[in-house]
Amino acid sequence: MSVSKPMTEDELRGLVRHGAITNFFINLVLNAGIVWALLSGAEALTAFGEEAYGPDLLITGFLLSGIISAITIMTHRSKVVKGTLGAPAFASGGWLDSVAGWNHWATCLAIAALGTALSGVLLVVLAAALPSLSVGSYAVGKGVYTGVLAAALVGPTTRIGLRLGTDSVAVATS
Repeated sequence: MSVSKPMTEDELRGLVRHGAITNFFINLVLNAGIVWALLSGAEALTAFGEEAYGPDLLITGFLLSGIISAITIMTHRSKVVKGTLGAPAFASGGWLDSVAGWNHWATCLAIAALGTALSGVLLVVLAAALPSLSVGSYAVGKGVYTGVLAAALVGPTTRIGLRLGTDSVAVATS
């Protein structure tokens, strides 16, 4: 198993920035497109009811957070283990240190629960402020929200993946 030279903090920031920008645009277009394709026949959407955006928003918060976390964590962990990416020397990561010690599936589930909670807060705010939304408004809003959520997840999950990869290499070499 070869070990790549550890990346600098600037290289890590560049890696995270690239992943965040990519995830933002992919999720903006994909989620707005899905809303438009599935709901374009509706007159107006309400938070709850027959043509509602509430369940969609909550399910999306869970799935998007879980999927982005799983992909990012496993990709970066695998690259460190294979030696194609060198993790930076980690200073104390605070809460990330404890999260990185979990099983990566448990970590993804916890992050998915946080994404659902964040979507729930957004749902309450939207439901209180707007009695109904047009499909176009919801599509654009959901696209922006999911883009921002996906981009925000990249930094912490990249660090967790790199940390898990570093821990796996340390166990394998000891």
